[in-house]
Amino acid sequence: MINFAIVGAGAIAKLMATTIKMMNKGGDESVKLYAIASRSLEKAKEFAKEFGIENLRNNPILLQLLFCIFFFLLLTNFSIFIITNFYSKMQPFFQVKPSQFL
Repeated sequence: MINFAIVGAGAIAKLMATTIKMMNKGGDESVKLYAIASRSLEKAKEFAKEFGIENLRNNPILLQLLFCIFFFLLLTNFSIFIITNFYSKMQPFFQVKPSQFL
């Protein structure tokens, strides 16, 4: 079983939680909503009540750290994609042979 912890209680988190609940209703019991973490304890409680989540976390510093790590990984992977894509398009220019200039 895969336990999911959702960070934040916004629209995207609700979409993810709804998707997991629909998977469970469809008979797929391999995923479970395990925890919700939010900067606002009230939002976390509402979210947990709506989706039947038992574990709540409210630690603003930890959440900020998680967001920073997430965006760092996102930007790093995006940069690698751009560089790889650029290199693949420019590859014919990088494979110039000296004899082509003679």
